[in-house]
Amino acid sequence: MFESFEDDFTWVEVDYPSLLDSKIECLSQVKDLTGSLKFLKRDITGDAFVDDLKKLIDPSVRTLFILEAVGMYIPSSSFSDLLRNLTGEFKKCEVAVYDVVLQGRFGLMMKENLVKAGVHPLGLSKTSLNAWSEFFSASNLKKSEVMTMLQAYKGGIMSREERMKCDGVEFLDEVEEWEMIMNCYCFCTGRNYDCD
Repeated sequence: MFESFEDDFTWVEVDYPSLLDSKIECLSQVKDLTGSLKFLKRDITGDAFVDDLKKLIDPSVRTLFILEAVGMYIPSSSFSDLLRNLTGEFKKCEVAVYDVVLQGRFGLMMKENLVKAGVHPLGLSKTSLNAWSEFFSASNLKKSEVMTMLQAYKGGIMSREERMKCDGVEFLDEVEEWEMIMNCYCFCTGRNYDCD
């Protein structure tokens, strides 16, 4: 991935210190960690997070924020504040979110299993796909798209050729179960600026 980007590309990985230490150890075995890759060891909630991030990234350049499985672990209000702070401080901000949407019967079962395992979803995962749309709309994102991973797979973001390639990797005999699982995850994108 690093080789496919321009020299002026910067990747910032943000996570709790203990988790980031493990990632750094793993990444250092395959990649020189100097240059375009930066690390920020901290919690992402609170106003100071964006200030710390602005020390690593110029807020005037086009920036993509990837939030993977974040919404379920922080309160909905903290997630909303995070999006508003990012879109308010970074002038060309794009956001891609991959998270859970514990909707429907299967989603409720997933939630019960998470709670039994000691994971208590705090945020958006308690609600519906519409909640993601509302959060994106309230966060200065001019163009946003929200879909389940099943919708993304069936044409939302994957081409027919990509789907055929994925379908050929391994035979899937429990299609209905897989579709229920894919409906409990979402992919959301948005940006706070108009494209030229």
